[in-house]
Amino acid sequence: MRIAIKEVKTIKGLERKKALEQRGTISDLQREQSSIEAISIQRPYIKENVNVIGCYYPFGSEFNIFPLIEDFFLKGFDISLPCIINNNEPLVYKEWKLGDTLIKNQYSILEPMITKRTLQPDIIFVPGLLFDRSGFRLGYGGGYFDRTIKFMRNSFDIAFIGVCYELQCIDKVTTEIFDEKLDYILNEKEIFIIKKNEGIQ
Repeated sequence: MRIAIKEVKTIKGLERKKALEQRGTISDLQREQSSIEAISIQRPYIKENVNVIGCYYPFGSEFNIFPLIEDFFLKGFDISLPCIINNNEPLVYKEWKLGDTLIKNQYSILEPMITKRTLQPDIIFVPGLLFDRSGFRLGYGGGYFDRTIKFMRNSFDIAFIGVCYELQCIDKVTTEIFDEKLDYILNEKEIFIIKKNEGIQ
């Protein structure tokens, strides 16, 4: 029996609310430890031909990716952060260095100045609320990352890595036809490989 679109959206809304509440229970100490543990887990999957890494600026209780970003800077990677240029279009990744000025977008998420250099990432780290082992994620409902994944996969050789705490990984995420799969999912315990290759390239 097919579930009506309206019902799917209602289910997703309830899942988002519950996931936000659950993620908010993680202590500051646990967040810090999880971020450090994730550094060593992802290292074997970053190949030498990766030059530009697309990250995100943590919003609210999202997984703190800053220790990873600092590790990437030390290794000489170029770092970029997503910018919303138009609401119904893919995200654009702008160059970012530690200390650069950031501005708030319409969702109060910090992003680089529009005048910063546009970069094309080789891999992109993606935040979210829930993730499953099939590679699906539950985001905030704007569809920005789904549009970005679809567009960039059609144009570039790129890998998308979902980043989350272990408690955000569930058996099955509620999906719609426009939801795009990730290639990997990283948490503080392990990395799930959905795309069966030897490394991120």
